[in-house]
Amino acid sequence: MFRKLFLVTIALITFSSCAKLDQQEAIPSYVYIPSLKLQVSPDQGSSFHQFKDVWVYANNEYVGAYEMPAIIPIVSSGNTEIKIYAGFRKNGMVTQPTRYPFLEPFIVNVDLEQTKTDTLRPVLIYGSDVKFPFIEDFERIHFFNEEIDGDQETKVILTSAAEAFEGVNSGEITVSNNHPILEAWYDIPKPIPVNPNQVYLELHYKSDIPFYVGFIGYKNGESPTRLINALVLPKSSWNKIYFDFTDILNNYRGVSYKLAVAAAFIQDTAKTDQHIYLDNFKVTHR
Repeated sequence: MFRKLFLVTIALITFSSCAKLDQQEAIPSYVYIPSLKLQVSPDQGSSFHQFKDVWVYANNEYVGAYEMPAIIPIVSSGNTEIKIYAGFRKNGMVTQPTRYPFLEPFIVNVDLEQTKTDTLRPVLIYGSDVKFPFIEDFERIHFFNEEIDGDQETKVILTSAAEAFEGVNSGEITVSNNHPILEAWYDIPKPIPVNPNQVYLELHYKSDIPFYVGFIGYKNGESPTRLINALVLPKSSWNKIYFDFTDILNNYRGVSYKLAVAAAFIQDTAKTDQHIYLDNFKVTHR
């Protein structure tokens, strides 16, 4: 009995020693990613993004998701393929970190050395099969001209260059106690196919009050359906948000859609004129 216990003890000590040795030998290399860049063609809208995270793979093995800037440990050395995907917070929620589905990964081979840090500056591009049915940048004109609220004083107008997020103009909405409601639809309906892949609506904005964005759905022989259900919370400085409309549009199965924005005056505030600024609406799908 003693001999068996002795042998078991020796085996455990040997295993423990090997495990500790393996841990000591697993000295990581590091990559530093300060930020990433989105490179676009003229028909793909703005290159300004809100990708906060990177999802990293080394030799096709998942390393982890990290908020930038990030120093990322990789238990590998020598020639290593690093693959980087852009990450964001879906529907504006910090609890929903998500890999952005429409960009090609940034792929680079790095000669990693243990304890050494290599700096990577990823440049990402859209996949060749990505479609952009809506891009609204408010440059000199815009297409949110279909007035639904019945008040000609509440409408989407163009800002001055000084108030624009980028370029010459952004969009501006003003509501007040005397003119409290705004609902504006895009002029031109466009098809978005029923598709198992994602459909995203994104935009830049800053706002004194909450407002809603979404779609107006059309089916043959039916009245249009309001799908304006994405809530945008107030921000005092320009922000970007990405909404996942995949399930909503696929369940509706419309022939075509218009973009739409809606807002209402908030009574319990000191601001008598409440402003919403908009830019860079973009709808993407595959």
